[in-house]
Amino acid sequence: MNMRVFIISLLFSLVSGLSVAHAQLTFEGGESNTLVVSYMGSSVNMFAVKDVDNSKSDGVVVLTLNEPELWSVAWEKKDGESYMPVIGNPLEGGVYSMPNQGDGIYRVKADRDGESFEKYFAIVNQYIKISDEDFTLEVENPDACADINIRINRLSISRPDFFESIVFTGVDNYELFRSGEQLTNIPSSTVLTSIQDCCPSPGEVTYMVRITDRYGFKWESNFINFKSRVPRAMFSLDPSGGEAPLEVSFTNESENADTYSWYVYKDFSSLDGVTELQDSLWIPVDNSTDISYIYKHPGRYAVKLIAVNDQGSNQCKSEYMLKEGEGIVVDSSLVQVPNVFTPNGDGKNDMFRVKALSLKSFHAVVFNRLGRKVFEWDDPKGGWNGKIGGSYAAPGTYFFVIEAVGAEQDNKKYVKKGTVLLIRER
Repeated sequence: MNMRVFIISLLFSLVSGLSVAHAQLTFEGGESNTLVVSYMGSSVNMFAVKDVDNSKSDGVVVLTLNEPELWSVAWEKKDGESYMPVIGNPLEGGVYSMPNQGDGIYRVKADRDGESFEKYFAIVNQYIKISDEDFTLEVENPDACADINIRINRLSISRPDFFESIVFTGVDNYELFRSGEQLTNIPSSTVLTSIQDCCPSPGEVTYMVRITDRYGFKWESNFINFKSRVPRAMFSLDPSGGEAPLEVSFTNESENADTYSWYVYKDFSSLDGVTELQDSLWIPVDNSTDISYIYKHPGRYAVKLIAVNDQGSNQCKSEYMLKEGEGIVVDSSLVQVPNVFTPNGDGKNDMFRVKALSLKSFHAVVFNRLGRKVFEWDDPKGGWNGKIGGSYAAPGTYFFVIEAVGAEQDNKKYVKKGTVLLIRER
């Protein structure tokens, strides 16, 4: 059962019991909460008061009775093993009341025509002995690269003597906020001297600690500004793939860093796992902010950036790497030749064009049926438009020879020979 629901249900049981005895005890004034605690084997009210300046006792305990004018009421406070009389207010507005007279266990006694009863209750003022002004924070290890410790200053939790006879049902709770976001929520019955931010953000942040005490009161520390030494390595690239030779530009988007190291790796297929060893690199480590690199061979490539913050004593670093599933893809070489084209001016398949990717060299020649050369080109993006010397070539079958060398390291060679059908009908 939820702790607060449990407390409320006990409180309702207590109120019901008091009604049978013609009496109800409540607390009015100040910032206060009512808890049900165990005392002398019975459930009694504890009135907790948040005394923010730790110098006064606010509020009054109110006794509500049926036919209050017929009762005689006396208030007492426990002193050692005895109870001593304390000042209470006379009947006013249909209730009797007793001013808050400090921490302790109290008893109220009432008599009416031979009928009498007594009820016990407790008062505690400011369980956490600290004011909002004194509840301050500081960072213990500002140069840390992880696990930032935030010290809580001047926090103490008091334990009045009468606590030994009171059994509590509440729990202390600590919350750490970073720039408004809750990071931790720690139930604890002891005083914490510090709270840890295990994963600090790069750059400027604010910290604040909120404590919820055993009575449900919330205490919030001051806000402290802090700039961590923790960097964040990040980069973008353009393009992420294409055919060789492929020039890729890398833009450094790191945060909170001073120096950088780039690692441009060889093809994944040539590595036994990506490492930082020099023989896994295409180029030596580059210390520029932004870089570009031309990939001359097909493959899949990893790139890593290490960002370092030089401001603290620990030289904090962060690493970002394109892994195999995210890496740069340079297309393997490819030569595909169509077997028909239709140069009729409709904008569809009007050119005899070869699909070519990642080539180092390319040469194509087209011949007619008599073996005479009618067209040739060296640009793989070019092609034949179906004309010979500016005139339309006759429809029919033509022959081609295509020679190409791929951009792979082993200089893969292509020789393609065959026929292509020229159709001019619309």
